[in-house]
Amino acid sequence: MLVAGVLVAGCAGAPSPLAPRGSAADTLATMWWTLFTVATVVFVIVLGLIGYALFRRRRQSGSSIGNGRRFVTIGGGLIPALILVGVMIYTVGVQNVLSMPSNAALTIEIVGHQWWWEVKYPDQNFTTANEIHIPVGQPVIFKLTSADVIHSFWAPQLQAKMDLLRGRPIRRGLRPINQAFTELNAPNSAGCNTHTCNCCSSPNPKHKFRHG
Repeated sequence: MLVAGVLVAGCAGAPSPLAPRGSAADTLATMWWTLFTVATVVFVIVLGLIGYALFRRRRQSGSSIGNGRRFVTIGGGLIPALILVGVMIYTVGVQNVLSMPSNAALTIEIVGHQWWWEVKYPDQNFTTANEIHIPVGQPVIFKLTSADVIHSFWAPQLQAKMDLLRGRPIRRGLRPINQAFTELNAPNSAGCNTHTCNCCSSPNPKHKFRHG
């Protein structure tokens, strides 16, 4: 716990997917905590079984050997398989929810370049660079693509990370829930592992967004 506390403290101030600002991020945060709880319960049970196996008295009777085989078959095969199937079904369900774009009045086109982001507002007929402004509480459709190499677009508090490929546009729906400022981490996989492009997203009240 002490080590975990130190590691978490080192991330203070950084955008976190566990502090969601949108419906998609909220769904991802719920999935993270669900999987974390399942993994913790399994970990504790496995530790308890290891302790029991280490300190119990050993028996050599035929019935105990048969019981041990059944225990290994059920506890080591059937139960883990059921857990994995359940996790897979849950994860696929979350992915389907996130991949469904919402009906939105605002469309934002985002194009990844070396080493910057081009942000287009086709309905408003203007373009910005490395900065996204979205109206608070209004559904938004992101249309994302790359102009050259593979780009990773990630707003930790708003949406899951998306890898952008040239010629393969992606559509994602987004509904911000408050006015908190969020930083978008935008690493670029053009062979320069130490370079990271940063983009900022600032949700604005609707009246301020309409009037600039």
